[in-house]
Amino acid sequence: MESQKNRLLVRLLFVVALTVQSSCSESVEDVDVCANRTASLVGDTMCSLNNVPFVWAPEYEVAIVYITSTWSEIATFNSSAEDTIAKEAFLSYCVRFKNNMFNFMKKVNDDQNGSDETKKDVTSWYKHIEYLASNGPVDQDLRSFQNTFQNAFKHLVIKASQVVGKTNNNETRLYINDFTKGVVVMLLETIKSVSKQIRGLPKQLASDR
Repeated sequence: MESQKNRLLVRLLFVVALTVQSSCSESVEDVDVCANRTASLVGDTMCSLNNVPFVWAPEYEVAIVYITSTWSEIATFNSSAEDTIAKEAFLSYCVRFKNNMFNFMKKVNDDQNGSDETKKDVTSWYKHIEYLASNGPVDQDLRSFQNTFQNAFKHLVIKASQVVGKTNNNETRLYINDFTKGVVVMLLETIKSVSKQIRGLPKQLASDR
C-alpha cells in the first residue's frame, strides 16, 4: 500500500512539473518566480533546497525522478538484460557529457573575468566525467541505477550552480545555463530510452523464441 501511495505521489509531481513547464520562461533571472511556483505546488525539491539558480531545473528534476521510479513497475529486477540496458545507457550519457563538457571547460577557461578557483573547479569536474566515460559504470543492477541517474542530475546542477556563483561575466553565466540544460535534456532522453527498451524486452524475448 505504501509503495502504491509513493507511485501516486510521484505521478502527481510529474503532472505538476508539466504545468510549471508551460508557465516558466527560459530566463535565469526568472528563477525566483518559477521556484516559488513549484514550491507552492509540490513543496521543496532538491533544487530548491540547494538554491539551484536555473529556472528549468525543478521541472526536470521531477520528470527524472518520475521516470526512474516507473522502472519499479515495468521491470523484473532479476534480468541481466535490464541491467545491461541501464549500464550501456549510463556509459553513453557519460561519453556524450564528456565530449560536450570539453567545450564548456574551454569556454570557462577563456573567460578573462573568471576566477582561477572556478577554472580549477571546472577542470577537476571535467576530469571526473572523463574518468567515468573511460572506465564505464561500476557493477550495478537496474535498481541501483535508479539512484545513479537521479544522483547524476543532482551532481550536474549543483556543480553548475557553483560555477555560476563564481562567475561575474553575464554572457558566461548564460552559457553555463544553456550548457547545463542541454546536458539535463540529454540525461532525460537517456532514461526515457532505458524505459522504452525495458518495456520492449518481453516482446523481444518472445520473438527470439
